[in-house]
Amino acid sequence: MHGKNNIDESKILNSVWKFGRCGGTDFATSVRFKENGTISASSPIGETKWEIKDNNLNLINVDGNILSFRLSDDKLAGDMLFATHWADSSTKVYLLENPPQSNEDLNLSRLNYISNKENIPFARKNLNLNQTLRSLYSSSLVEEKSSFLCPKPNKSFKGQSFFELERSFQHEGIEKNDTYYSTSDLKIYLCTIKNGYFFVGHGLDGTIFTEDFHPIDGTTMFNRHEGLGINDQTKLDIDVLSELDEAFVGFDFFWGNYFHFLNFFIAKSYIAKTFLGDGLPIVFPNCDKQYEHWSAYSNIVRDQAFQFSGINKNIRLLPRGAYKVKKLHFLVIERPYSWAILFSDGLTNAYNAMSRYAQRSDSIGDNVYVGRGRNVNSRLTDKTDTIIQDAVAKHRFLSTGFEKMDLQQQISIAKYAKKFVSPHGAGLTNILFNPGDLGVLEINRKLDGVNHGYRPCFYMASAVRDHNYFMLDVDELDKSPWQINEALQAMNR
Repeated sequence: MHGKNNIDESKILNSVWKFGRCGGTDFATSVRFKENGTISASSPIGETKWEIKDNNLNLINVDGNILSFRLSDDKLAGDMLFATHWADSSTKVYLLENPPQSNEDLNLSRLNYISNKENIPFARKNLNLNQTLRSLYSSSLVEEKSSFLCPKPNKSFKGQSFFELERSFQHEGIEKNDTYYSTSDLKIYLCTIKNGYFFVGHGLDGTIFTEDFHPIDGTTMFNRHEGLGINDQTKLDIDVLSELDEAFVGFDFFWGNYFHFLNFFIAKSYIAKTFLGDGLPIVFPNCDKQYEHWSAYSNIVRDQAFQFSGINKNIRLLPRGAYKVKKLHFLVIERPYSWAILFSDGLTNAYNAMSRYAQRSDSIGDNVYVGRGRNVNSRLTDKTDTIIQDAVAKHRFLSTGFEKMDLQQQISIAKYAKKFVSPHGAGLTNILFNPGDLGVLEINRKLDGVNHGYRPCFYMASAVRDHNYFMLDVDELDKSPWQINEALQAMNR
């Protein structure tokens, strides 16, 4: 605490908050401010720490950047309201106390609702792969591949080091060699359990439990329950339980992220339908009916992905709640690194199926620069953005953005591009629609802290599609703007 403050700190600590755009999207609910200065939420809000200083409620991200909120007189639901504007944007965002949620808002007309609202008292320890396979009603090995050899990135300029990329490999199970990087062997199992559980919301999206409440290892990633799957008893406060006869669950906690939506949900669902047939019910959170996530893509993009991948007739959109399933299907990857699914033939087949909907347009051109919208974290400073925009214009790139495009437009641009430049972000997922000789320049940064290096997911995606991959560091580019011109020239060689 610094200076005189009118903010009631006890109210901050004892309330549950919602973060979102005024008059628009809710980005995260179940936001809690902890006494140790950290933040927990149902979905990431970009900031991890908080403080009260000079009558502001400050949210601080891993890079030390501060988003400052002040008490506001705006009339929105909730008792205490804070508001601010994002930097370089007229968009107003707020923090307010979560309004109470009523089960009357849930549309359960097609579900067999259990009227006594059975509560799940606690979760037990994770089952590892071998324990999972032994406890299943059935399992099948649907894909097996040996280690994938990934060529090292192309150098964007003379003397470029890939040390920061390689630093991330220790967290991702990737081994390095003088001439290439290699992944672990890949095994994917299609599994079925009787009377299993899964969740929409509650900080447990996509988590799967056996009948005796053991979480399935690999489905608990990113959940918001500390100790879940590690401790033998983790309390779960579940107030609604619905029952389904059969369902396939492929979404994970970050289903609202475009990369996770396509690579985890769509790809896994495509694989499952291939083996289990056209009658398979595939469940997915209903963006309009649940309260803990926001979606970075529109419902139009969502529905087109369902249609283009051929699973639209299988989809069952579900509201927030807990679900008990008589016959619950899911995929298990033997080494559950976040990138492993990228090397699946099933994922490639799903992208190939969707890319058939591309339409060539002469107005787009072969070289595209895809920026990030002003209403999201651009991951670039204004100075760096100007440096990049000037360079790509000089090299005759079309500058565009995917935020307001439907999926067909995004696929069309990515599939027929010859060179694709973009800051690190979910829009780079679209390079997977391009099976050709594509040059990719990713402008990356250390999003997980200085000790973790770069996230390698789009390097891996380029390796899967045999693209010519280049990379630059945002922070280095800010100090050495000549690097972008060198990189664009290298892409022409």
